[in-house]
Amino acid sequence: MNRWLLRIEIFQPTAHYRVPFAQKVKHTYPIPPYSTVKGLLSNILGINKNIKETKENELLAKLKETKMAIFGNFKSKSEEYTWLRNLSKDYHEGRFKSIECRIFNGEVEHPGGQLPAIINTLNDVKIYIYLWHNDTEFLEKIKNSFINPTTRNEPLHLGRAEDIIIIENITQIEPKVDMLEGNYKMFFWIPQKPYTWGDNISFEFEKVRGLLYQIPTFYRIEGGMRQFEYITVKLNNGIITNIDFYIDSELGYPILLADFAT
Repeated sequence: MNRWLLRIEIFQPTAHYRVPFAQKVKHTYPIPPYSTVKGLLSNILGINKNIKETKENELLAKLKETKMAIFGNFKSKSEEYTWLRNLSKDYHEGRFKSIECRIFNGEVEHPGGQLPAIINTLNDVKIYIYLWHNDTEFLEKIKNSFINPTTRNEPLHLGRAEDIIIIENITQIEPKVDMLEGNYKMFFWIPQKPYTWGDNISFEFEKVRGLLYQIPTFYRIEGGMRQFEYITVKLNNGIITNIDFYIDSELGYPILLADFAT
């Protein structure tokens, strides 16, 4: 069984990885959840939201089988003050007093309503993504799609549509087992059951530092709404001690691959 990983290094001038259910203040995760990265990969592979072609179905099946590790950091965080608009009938009547009216204080405005909101934004973001699949041709396809993104559905972004990405490096690496010890000065998603290729590695999730989360992976459309699947992880701030696991022998960073089949 091959063990080489595809390492993708991404820089973003700004980014927002929305925390679900945050309303007036739009909080962001410090690194993208798996579903956000899956969206980027679907985009670059040309997998449409409404899959009809057999080849797209095959690509989506392989994408769901792909093991993934995500970590990264940012230099600063700022707050954006903005208005969020909606087409709510109740908000419109509350503001304009009539469905037919769109004039407020003598100015023609957008229909519906608006609410003030604060959006947390990360600045100078560096993200590392590691991918593994037993089908090396599929990983090669992902690599080539980043180098020459001719199959993409839309401009490449990670997070919001305006959060463009710069591919700084994309390469193949083979991890090795070593002691994880120290402050790596990155944020990591650490899955409850990381993938190990069947190696006899002792890993105790309960002893790993971090905040416990359930974050989204894939979704399906039911009744016109997205129904997400979730995975249990910890958001670690880079301090990892006394754990034997895989590392990137070139960069020295821990690699904890999420297995979405478990």
